[in-house]
Amino acid sequence: MTQRLRRLCAIFIAAAVPLAACGSADDGSGYLYGSFEVSQVQAPLITALPAEIDLVVVGEFPDSCTEIDQVTQQRAENTVNVTITTRRPIDQSCAQTTVEHTERVRLGTFDATDTYTFIVNGVQTTVFLGSLPTPVPTNYEIPVTTAVESPDGVLRMLLPEGWAAQGGTGEIRVAATEAALTEEPIPSSARLVVLLVNGPSRAQDFGLDGATIAEVYALFAIRADARVGPPQPLEDGKWTGVGGHGDDPLQGSRDLRILVAADGSMIAAMAFAPPGEWQAFQPLVEAMLESLETP
Repeated sequence: MTQRLRRLCAIFIAAAVPLAACGSADDGSGYLYGSFEVSQVQAPLITALPAEIDLVVVGEFPDSCTEIDQVTQQRAENTVNVTITTRRPIDQSCAQTTVEHTERVRLGTFDATDTYTFIVNGVQTTVFLGSLPTPVPTNYEIPVTTAVESPDGVLRMLLPEGWAAQGGTGEIRVAATEAALTEEPIPSSARLVVLLVNGPSRAQDFGLDGATIAEVYALFAIRADARVGPPQPLEDGKWTGVGGHGDDPLQGSRDLRILVAADGSMIAAMAFAPPGEWQAFQPLVEAMLESLETP
């Protein structure tokens, strides 16, 4: 596994696995220190940006004397890690009963429309901040007849008649509208992106040569806006590989597949459909992937 992939997987694991409670320790100040036991993290749904974002963190203290000590945060792109520590006086008699506590954590100003992940002592929540695009009405009852090829010739595919297409190095983008080809993080209409990620014909170096299919899936699923479940084997159709799917009533459907070619090369296929449209879009996705070819 490459150094880059190790770092990405480490981030993925850290975000998915709750942190163990810190052991209490006395630093000579007369207090025992520990970690706040968090049960729930609530984030607001904000549509008008920029905006100040506060988290509501619900948890409990182990006794009647424990209180919040410090709240710190680290922001890396669209992920914010918050650490809340506690303290309890050593010489004070305390009732040994759990006490529910709610802490409000001010994160600061957010100005970019995107999906964000907030992690507090290992408990996380993901929320979309900003205005959602207005879905463009799409006709999915059209044939897959128009040929498209990546500029370097490593990928070839058929797309629905009248749809927009864009080719890149080892990449093909297909969308119901021209605007949706590049709209991020949420397109206004259905879109499919296929990307050759490793193997002898790859045109871009993602540092994934020699990686397992699970590692490649984890690399693409780590994105906060991916919202796809654990990988499941693909059993139908032309390709072998793994795939995962996720539906959101506000942000639409995401579908991620890692396809394995005859020479062992892997292709990431990432599909998006506006809310409520995946069932109509799925047959087109299957038809396009069935037509997909590599050298």
